[in-house]
Amino acid sequence: MQKEDLIKRIRLIAVITTAVFVFLVVTLLIQFGFIAHYHTEIKRLQDQNAEMQRQLDGLEKEEAYTNGEYGIDQR
Repeated sequence: MQKEDLIKRIRLIAVITTAVFVFLVVTLLIQFGFIAHYHTEIKRLQDQNAEMQRQLDGLEKEEAYTNGEYGIDQR
C-alpha cells in the first residue's frame, strides 16, 4: 500500500512539474512574440520618421529657394 501511494505521489508531482514547465515555456514564447512585434513596430516607426524628416528637409530647402527667388524679384 505504501509503495502504491508513493508511486501516485511521484506521478502527481511529475504531472504538476510538467504542467508548470509547459506553462512557463508558453509564457516565455508569448513574451518573445510581443517583444518581436514591438521591435518590428518601433523599426517601422523609425523608418517612417526618417522618411518624414527627409521630406521635411526637402520642403525647407524648397521654401528657402522659393523665398530667395522671391526676395530677388521683390528688390
